[in-house]
Amino acid sequence: MERRTSILVCVVLFIGLAGGYTLGTLKAVGKHVDTEYFLELKQNSVLIESVDGYLYECPMDSIPAVLERDNL
Repeated sequence: MERRTSILVCVVLFIGLAGGYTLGTLKAVGKHVDTEYFLELKQNSVLIESVDGYLYECPMDSIPAVLERDNL
């Protein structure tokens, strides 16, 4: 009975390790994205701070235009 129990424990342990390894390899690896801007929403406008230290304040409708102008 003792040999049978130890074999069962080893089999269950192997199944657990193999299952954990399989699930670990299937997990998607995240990609690091560098932050370029920080946005602070105000009542009627947006405050945009770039990582270079520049500050822009504009209405919410013109955020893409301000960011494009800053990238040029």
